Amino acid sequence: GAGARPPAVTTATVSRETVQETVAISGTIAPARSADLDFAVSGTVTRVLVEAGDEVRRGQALARIDATSLRAARSAALSTWEAAQAQLAEDGGAGGAGGGGPPRPG
Repeated sequence: GAGARPPAVTTATVSRETVQETVAISGTIAPARSADLDFAVSGTVTRVLVEAGDEVRRGQALARIDATSLRAARSAALSTWEAAQAQLAEDGGAGGAGGGGPPRPG
């Protein structure tokens, strides 16, 4: 129409600003997926071979452990086995000192 007014115009100066907002919430955080891990041996981890978020395959090594205590346990077990073999030979069992007993472990 003849009596229509033009729309009102508002102007503003453009500027850049950093907007920061803090939100406080409470609740329980739970992972989307989790797994129970069971390790055949215990020890001190010396190196982690994967990072959070990495995809891994069954059987893939995830970490390295200090094997000092494992080597000591193996050595002790081997000594016990050797002593038992010597005792068996002395007692005249399993064919005497010529062998015939179980093979020496690894």
